[in-house]
Amino acid sequence: MPEGKIMTAQPTKTKPDVPYISMRALIIMHILLGLFIALVYWKLSVQTDF
Repeated sequence: MPEGKIMTAQPTKTKPDVPYISMRALIIMHILLGLFIALVYWKLSVQTDF
């Protein structure tokens, strides 16, 4: 019985951690996309200047 309770308790502990990880991943992805877009715009502006 105690083993079953531990097994059921583990998923409840891991579930709340998932949203935080997804939020961090989304923030990181947004930052990376922003930097990539900025680099692309900078390269395009440099090419147009030359």
